[in-house]
Amino acid sequence: MKLNPLTDLPTLVQFVLLFIPGFVSTRIFDLLVPGQRRDYGNALYEVIGYSMVTYAVSSPIILWWITTRIYRPIWETALLALFVLFVLPATLPPLGLALLKTPWFASRVVSPTPSSFDWAFDPDVNPKAMVLLHLNDGRRIGGTWHGNAYVSTYPVPPDVYLSEVWNINQETGAFIDMVLGTRGIVVWGKDIQMIEFFDYENGRTHAMDDTNPPKKLEELSGQRADRG
Repeated sequence: MKLNPLTDLPTLVQFVLLFIPGFVSTRIFDLLVPGQRRDYGNALYEVIGYSMVTYAVSSPIILWWITTRIYRPIWETALLALFVLFVLPATLPPLGLALLKTPWFASRVVSPTPSSFDWAFDPDVNPKAMVLLHLNDGRRIGGTWHGNAYVSTYPVPPDVYLSEVWNINQETGAFIDMVLGTRGIVVWGKDIQMIEFFDYENGRTHAMDDTNPPKKLEELSGQRADRG
């Protein structure tokens, strides 16, 4: 059924009010969490549900707006519409994801992150680290997960771009030194058998000592617990 913009304007306005906040929220959520491309034709009820959450959160502001003054300038109404339709819906997904990552929720709610690969390379989990890639052919490649380093996310096949490449002792796995003139390296996920993450500062400090390879993050955590 087609709508006539002139005769069916109220219906169009209602649709926009129901659709826009949820659309903004789902778009922001999809940018933050890896996943399949959303089919909005089949996700209309989900989008409207997000809009209802937005209106529920903003209802105290809307009620205050309606009841405190009879007349308001058009620019104030436009600011309220901008906040409710765009600003608040764009803010709710990152706030919700941050809440889910707190210890209390993380231990009780399933993470929306679809794979351990995506989780390990999440900047909130590992903002920067020394990374050791174990390849299927037995070689090891080391580098830094920092700066403009990048990984592809689900559902795209995984691959890793490390912003710096380091020479690696192939026997011990120790980081020796940074490759001169390095501009990074891309490694295809199908060639990787295992990935290790090391403390960034510790790895660089011990880079020249092959007999004292950088300690793994879990080893450092255990040492801190022993000191406690």
